[in-house]
Amino acid sequence: MVAGSYRKRLVMMFAYTGATASMGFLFVWPRVYLLGAALVIIGVVCLGSSFVLLNSFLPLLAANHPSVRGPQADQADTLDSTYDRSGTPPNPHRKPAMDKLATSPELKLSTTISSQGVGLGYAAAVSVQILSILLLVALKKAHFASESTPLRCILLLVGVCWAILTIPGALWLKGRPGPSLPAQSARSSRWVRAVRYLTFAWGALWNTIKTAGKLRQLWVFLIAWFLLSDSIVSILMGITLHDCPRHVLTFIPSALRQQ
Repeated sequence: MVAGSYRKRLVMMFAYTGATASMGFLFVWPRVYLLGAALVIIGVVCLGSSFVLLNSFLPLLAANHPSVRGPQADQADTLDSTYDRSGTPPNPHRKPAMDKLATSPELKLSTTISSQGVGLGYAAAVSVQILSILLLVALKKAHFASESTPLRCILLLVGVCWAILTIPGALWLKGRPGPSLPAQSARSSRWVRAVRYLTFAWGALWNTIKTAGKLRQLWVFLIAWFLLSDSIVSILMGITLHDCPRHVLTFIPSALRQQ
């Protein structure tokens, strides 16, 4: 089995599951508030998983780019059996002494693809947020029977946009095979193979953590990012509690409301 053969399928699965969870908020009202909690968990997990899977495409996209492989390289379809453990296909035109320097084009291209993707993603997110604010203001004037109806309509819009903006990736993103997974016996049961694949995955994660532990600047960045993101979320949660109507605050413990 080749790692990455299900990469695109998993991206699509998590994306459309998360979009469906977001659209499902249309059917959430106070009596079924636990359904909203379940949908939040599903949506957050699907969003994070989509990010991880999309980032896993970066080294393979960079390695298969014509500017990196050169005009004499074989087509991508012939690389399935030639990947090394890092997922990058070997280039026969490279000299052994230049291997370390030859990673620079892949790194630059990967950075370019990542920055452009993040920029376009944030642009789309800001556009949807502006549209949501305008729609929310317009729906507030409609005087629905339930005060939560405008917000649920906004979450429906978010899910629809998520599903629509996933279509280009479904059409144009190719399934990029990575390095081969450990061979499994055909006689092994499905559960045994699943456990072995999980063990292989966690082992690869542990190797990544050990490698990252040697990169001091990476840890400084991760700690700084954790503090920044956590502070932003804390501020947003504080603003939400401050602006909640009184009938909503009655569900919050008094000790928490006094803080």
